[in-house]
Amino acid sequence: MSLTKKDLNDIQEVVKDTVEFLIEKSEQNIEIKFDNKFEIFEEKFDKKLEKLEEDFDKKLDKFEDRIVTRINTEISDIAETTREVLAKIDNHEQRIVKLETKASHL
Repeated sequence: MSLTKKDLNDIQEVVKDTVEFLIEKSEQNIEIKFDNKFEIFEEKFDKKLEKLEEDFDKKLDKFEDRIVTRINTEISDIAETTREVLAKIDNHEQRIVKLETKASHL
């Protein structure tokens, strides 16, 4: 039995339709796989970014705590020095008043 031109065209059409279907199906599968992989990548990236932000915030908080502690220490030191200076000034004023009182009785 010999194939006619119509038979060959019909076979060609079936093969063409089958190949096109397989290509479309493959494209769909590739797109689905890519979308899934990309979604997984996004999730991993977001988790890593979130962890980096948390780590940065922790380090920033520690740094801020150290700065606040140093500032408070400096303020305390300045306050103590100021009290000492004021006490000395007060002592000098008292001595001046005593000396002025003695001088006025002479």
